[in-house]
Amino acid sequence: MEDAFKILVDKLTHWYRIFVEHLPNALAALVVLVCFLLLYRLVKPYIRGFSHRVSSHSGVASIMTGVLSSLILIMGFVVVLSILQLEQTVASVLAGLGILGFALGFAFQDIAANFISGLILIIRRPFHDGQIVEISGVSGTVESIDLRVTTIRTFAGPIVLIPNKEVFSSKITNFSAVAFRRVEVPIGVSYSDDLEKAKALVIQTMEAIEGRATSEPAGMWFEGFGDSSINLTAFVWIDVAKGTPLLEVRDRMIIALKRAFDSEHISIPFPTQTLTVDRSQWPDQGLMGL
Repeated sequence: MEDAFKILVDKLTHWYRIFVEHLPNALAALVVLVCFLLLYRLVKPYIRGFSHRVSSHSGVASIMTGVLSSLILIMGFVVVLSILQLEQTVASVLAGLGILGFALGFAFQDIAANFISGLILIIRRPFHDGQIVEISGVSGTVESIDLRVTTIRTFAGPIVLIPNKEVFSSKITNFSAVAFRRVEVPIGVSYSDDLEKAKALVIQTMEAIEGRATSEPAGMWFEGFGDSSINLTAFVWIDVAKGTPLLEVRDRMIIALKRAFDSEHISIPFPTQTLTVDRSQWPDQGLMGL
């Protein structure tokens, strides 16, 4: 019993001696920790303001604020462990964080790729909400750009969610990035028609299209000789900034061209094929059935 009591006393004495030896370091570590906490609270509003100046997107600004603010706390944690002479603990913690980060990155690589791509898209802003774009073969109006997906409302109505990783690596066509956009309608005229008359009629018809941008010229060009017609393309320009509906303007162009051609007796040929039969290759009894 006396031996057990002596062992306990020696152990407590040893712990007390260690506590006294490390008390200055513990007090210094506590002071440093309090200083870093105060620094965190003082600097965080400035970090938030800086984040909002870098990106107008609230989600990105919040993430930047959290990451930059957390760096202050992490630095304070590392300094406190160093003061307490727990370098091995610091190394173990950093190694554990590295392994954990590697494992999480491998397991959630698609999520991480979409997240990083979303950050880049939001910062670089190749397109904005409300603009008309074409991404990965999907055309429509941009509804929103989140940190994971880009939402597009197609012209037919359905909403398509495209992962940001795919958006970032795809070709992006932004139809709203310019002031004017050309609307084209291909059409053909008969080989027997007067091309000069057809050209003048098309230009006159295009200039009268409702909704076209009058500051830009309307007209046409001949494209070449087709199988059954001489092909041409009629065009007008629309003001993208005014939100002129492209499909409605194209619809008016088609109706106006058909009406104008009918009134001037200019034909719009449809594809035809000529079948030639060599009767010398047929037997006489076969010809009787034709």
